[in-house]
Amino acid sequence: MRTGDYDAWSEGVAFAQGATVTNGVRPPPVRRGTTFSVAVEDSSLNGTQNATLRIISDATGAEVPWTKSLPAEGDYRGGIFVNGALSSRNREHWRITVPGDAPVGRYFVRAFAPSGARIGQDVVFYAIHNPYPLVASGAISKAELETYGYDEDEDGVNVHGAYGADQDNIRDHFTVLYEWSPPYEVHTKLTGAFRRTTDESKFSFLDHAVAAAQGTTSEFETMRRLYRLVTQRYRYSQPTNLGDVSSIFLSDGLDPAESLQYGKPNSQLSWEDGIGGVQCYDYAPVLAAIARSAGVLSRVVSSDGNLGGWGNHFFTEAYIPTVPHHGGKQSNSSSAPDSDTGPWYVFDATNPDGSGSVPYQFLWERYSEGIAPQAQYGKAVFVLSGYKPRGTTTNTVTWDPLGPTDDVGADDVLSLQAAYESGPDFWLTQSGVTGYLGRGEKDVYRISKATTGARAVSVRTVGGSTLQPVLCVGPYVDPNGPPVENEPDVAPRWTASVPARCADRATTYPLPEGESYVVVFHDHGQPDDVSPDPNDRLKLGDSVQYVLDLEF
Repeated sequence: MRTGDYDAWSEGVAFAQGATVTNGVRPPPVRRGTTFSVAVEDSSLNGTQNATLRIISDATGAEVPWTKSLPAEGDYRGGIFVNGALSSRNREHWRITVPGDAPVGRYFVRAFAPSGARIGQDVVFYAIHNPYPLVASGAISKAELETYGYDEDEDGVNVHGAYGADQDNIRDHFTVLYEWSPPYEVHTKLTGAFRRTTDESKFSFLDHAVAAAQGTTSEFETMRRLYRLVTQRYRYSQPTNLGDVSSIFLSDGLDPAESLQYGKPNSQLSWEDGIGGVQCYDYAPVLAAIARSAGVLSRVVSSDGNLGGWGNHFFTEAYIPTVPHHGGKQSNSSSAPDSDTGPWYVFDATNPDGSGSVPYQFLWERYSEGIAPQAQYGKAVFVLSGYKPRGTTTNTVTWDPLGPTDDVGADDVLSLQAAYESGPDFWLTQSGVTGYLGRGEKDVYRISKATTGARAVSVRTVGGSTLQPVLCVGPYVDPNGPPVENEPDVAPRWTASVPARCADRATTYPLPEGESYVVVFHDHGQPDDVSPDPNDRLKLGDSVQYVLDLEF
């Protein structure tokens, strides 16, 4: 990978022998769709009789049929200088190709002599996502990769530099939070991929990312796992706002085996393993850092009010190259079902219950624990509150994380305002439209009863889940029409279509005449006057795939 961001590669060689990964061990990460080298040395290898290599998946315990080759120039005698002379032992340089669709996770290289005897111990390595085909196809620029992922340091690595890598592309070590409106209050966060704390006995973000994502084959499914892990790990309370996000996530020795467990539903992080004292500006950069460690491009988005249901908010976007069609598809009209074309997806890990002291009746506008495309996330703001998103920004690919933080204005940030405020509607025109729902989240669709001829809409889940989505329906409100409130120096407000949970919410809901908004959401299942129980964390971070059907 040629990156100084990960300390094992900085030393020129990376390996971890033994069947388990323990604190301080550095398994090498390799990208899917690439080929890496393995050197095998044993006295039984003589150039005519060669070793046998097997790749074992830690997830299944079985061998995987990956391509392995031994080029003629890689099969030679000696070559290691020891005790003043070349070693007489024989060495083979194998090449192993990781398929482009290989599951993310932990693997072992296992070598055998011609006699069948084992050579040494298993060598552990990690397979992670590969963002480089996106650069080759022109989907993203190299600068975006080096800002929202990691810098591969082709121009050299200054191992003793400020953050372990060369100084020309240090943006990948950081993300930035822009608070309020310009000139922004700026907070720089250290979020480097693969990062560990200064305590060498601690596991790294890479260890936890690979464990939680074990067995996933798409960036979207990987993010669902990482999103749940981060949500389980943190408790919303008073802010910490530390500059190095690794210092809180990795602080008390969370084991990767626990990350594997808590990345999946039906598990609950213990009170002792959870971390309190965090808010949205901790959830967001931590999820960005652990996503980058899994090879997924990610960035932190800042909003000045409304978006996400808070006064101002921070959340994570991840680049999903194969858009999972979260309800929409490719065109925006009442007769064409598709509108989902943007690859940047919201993964907002902040707990919508907040500190757990607010009764459920006041939580409707908090839909922050969500998974949604940019436009759909912005539509939920408008439909539930009557306000449009504002001040939606992230960092540019040219920003200087070590530069000044004063007088940072609108020209210094990357505005995402149009994507959230004016993105396409998600039209519901046929049965089978699917989406993904996080706990406490609300997805919004637009439907025309006259065009579809449907009398009702229903929702069902795919594969079962701990979350059971339900529906409310409200009237269409034209976002291009005049607002009902438009006072100077105050954000304009339109009529909220669904300002509160409807009393008759259900899995099947009748459609009124004209155009409507269909709100799909996870009902907390509590009376409106009951406050959330902070000790009940079982559903935190859960997400479910749902399907919407039209009833005629």
